[in-house]
Amino acid sequence: MKLLVLLTLCGSAAMTKDLGQYGPAYPVIEDNLKQTLIEKAFQMEQSGELEMMQDDMKKQTKNYLENPTPVKGVNKTQKERTFYVDPSIILDEHIVDTKGNVLVAKGSKINPLDTIDFDRTLYFIDGTDEAQIEWIIEDANPNDTIVLVKGSVMQLMDEYKLMVYFDQGGKLTDSLNISQVPAKVTGEKDWLKVLEVLI
Repeated sequence: MKLLVLLTLCGSAAMTKDLGQYGPAYPVIEDNLKQTLIEKAFQMEQSGELEMMQDDMKKQTKNYLENPTPVKGVNKTQKERTFYVDPSIILDEHIVDTKGNVLVAKGSKINPLDTIDFDRTLYFIDGTDEAQIEWIIEDANPNDTIVLVKGSVMQLMDEYKLMVYFDQGGKLTDSLNISQVPAKVTGEKDWLKVLEVLI
């Protein structure tokens, strides 16, 4: 036991001993990251590389707006059908106020149509199909919402002066079970009525 204590003390003393300096010592030189980034950006600006990157980003954005990826699994209506969708959601956690009081309990079923009026029509169309574009122009009102599943947002806005959106990743068509277009969605009491139209 004494030997163990002695070895421990000797080891501690050895670890605290100044061993001196062996070989040259150099100061740590570290570039300022912010300054390095500023200098790099300045160099890119001077060489024209920064402007080229900006132009490339503009082209990519324009190309996406003009040619977004079509929504998969949505085709032209072959057989007209009407069905209803329940827009209710079931909460997976409590909704609480700033003091932690539970306003709406986890597991509650909430239907947005109980509190808001669905006073417009949602239209889903293939923007590359002239017949569907003509149909939308005749059928839609100015306050309705037009959603493309295929085609150019910019082209329809420029040529037809329509305010249109694109169903990115098919999220809306998936949630509404839409597989055919043109389709129109309206509110009917606590349900959403979906009509896939044959034109």
